[in-house]
Amino acid sequence: MNNNTNDNKKIIIDFDGTLAASFDLFIEAMRAAHIKYSFRNVEDDEIETFRHYSAWQILKFLGLPMYQVPTVTRYIRRYMTAKVKALPLASDWQETLQTLALDYVITSDY
Repeated sequence: MNNNTNDNKKIIIDFDGTLAASFDLFIEAMRAAHIKYSFRNVEDDEIETFRHYSAWQILKFLGLPMYQVPTVTRYIRRYMTAKVKALPLASDWQETLQTLALDYVITSDY
């Protein structure tokens, strides 16, 4: 028997890619890192294909050596963290959650 008297419904939502369309910011950060660290750039006509790549496919595509991955990753995270507050929400999430009277937690990799 469940003795929990808290009947509040809760939901956990991932911020990037769910609440906010962060992929364009990711591409912007990748392009800034490309200039700083001299690896292959993602061209406009390659973006849609790039969107579906796994992490390993991205590294291979970019020609990014493994020893540079930690440095480039830190750079991209800092870049995105500095700009993430300006991202528009993907939809009317806040209003929807308030209407449903849900307690919510938003998580992010940033």
